[in-house]
Amino acid sequence: MSYSNKIAPLTAAILATLVVGCDGDSKDSQFLEPDQQVNRLTAYPQAFVLKTGDVQNVDLTSSVIAENIASWKLSALDDKSGLGQITAQAEQTFEYSTDTGGVGHINYTVSGDGLTSSSQVILAVNDGGTLGNKAPEAKNVTLNTTNTSDVSVDLRDYISDEDGDELQITSLISASNRFVIADDGYQVVFTPDGYVGIDQAVYSVDDGKGGYALAYILATAADPTAPNTPPVAKDDSLTMDVASQSVLNIDLNALISDVDGDTLMVEQLYSANNRAELTSSNNVRYIPNDFRGVDQITYRVTDNKGGEAFGTITITVSDSSIQPEVPAISAFPQTFNLEPGDSINVDVTQSVVATNIDSWALVKAEDSSGLGMVSGLTATSFDYLAQAPGVATVNYDVQGGGVSDSSTVIALINTPPSPDNTPPTAKNVTGRYHQ
Repeated sequence: MSYSNKIAPLTAAILATLVVGCDGDSKDSQFLEPDQQVNRLTAYPQAFVLKTGDVQNVDLTSSVIAENIASWKLSALDDKSGLGQITAQAEQTFEYSTDTGGVGHINYTVSGDGLTSSSQVILAVNDGGTLGNKAPEAKNVTLNTTNTSDVSVDLRDYISDEDGDELQITSLISASNRFVIADDGYQVVFTPDGYVGIDQAVYSVDDGKGGYALAYILATAADPTAPNTPPVAKDDSLTMDVASQSVLNIDLNALISDVDGDTLMVEQLYSANNRAELTSSNNVRYIPNDFRGVDQITYRVTDNKGGEAFGTITITVSDSSIQPEVPAISAFPQTFNLEPGDSINVDVTQSVVATNIDSWALVKAEDSSGLGMVSGLTATSFDYLAQAPGVATVNYDVQGGGVSDSSTVIALINTPPSPDNTPPTAKNVTGRYHQ
């Protein structure tokens, strides 16, 4: 049986199909080109707020995005801060030991599959320079604009200090130079100048008493002519009590949406001190460790079509098992030996003990004996002029942190001794009482 007559028409049909498929004038019939595989290695900043003497493990896996990269590693570290020492280094982590207070940064570079990327680890080290001082707080800022419009923010709306200290913005760190701080020291302007995408900066706050804070400024510059609609990322507020909960799991899927129905992915977290990390399926695991207070996590979601958005999670961390610190202030007596006409400056800082108080002040000093005169009252001292012989008693009051105390300054005012008389002497006595 011959098949030649059946094969010939089939061959012709196949050839005709191939010819139509290769015709450059019929674009709808062209074979689709396979998507190009893009290799990407991008390093982002991290921010840490520490205390002197801390040893911090810096895990770079949370700030490095590797797409189609088999593996990557930390290839260079350059400490520009002068705040401590790099004590250990591994392929994707390093340890840093703090020595002194201030704000600075460490440059780092990662490499993998022939690609490299660099960024910074920004440090704010609180040195406890003022007894009882509480560090300021700084919140993350998110900005949205188009690629042709500037946008500004007043950082005074995002910083605070429990002690009421005057705060200053001491640095603004940005690799792109699209962020500029104005002459008033608080207004920050973001200028995209045609740029489309995500940009970021880190700002530092100083309370002038050895307290520092860091936070991110995250800007999205969109192309209004693009057909894609960006996703939506909502903010949220959560609380946790570490007395009963050591880990907080956060499902971000409930906070993100997209009108186009695009598949969304949370690509990056902006969190201080590595307390938050991304897990599978847009979930975040937050571990406060020894942190207590108000913390923030800002997350970035993408629809993989050029659309991105930011959302912020505010977490209040408390510990009901620890009693709050109670402010206390105690004033103690001082004694002086004077003669009529002598004038001294009495500094009460050496006789006042304050705990859990940021600052205190001398509010009153009065001579109840009438043997001298008080003048020149300041927050910590006063002047006293001895006028008549006798035992003078100056009562003084100090206040701070909502508490107060009182004590006395006792001045023994002797008349100039006669040639045949010498004033007696008295020594302090210390002892212990055993019951």
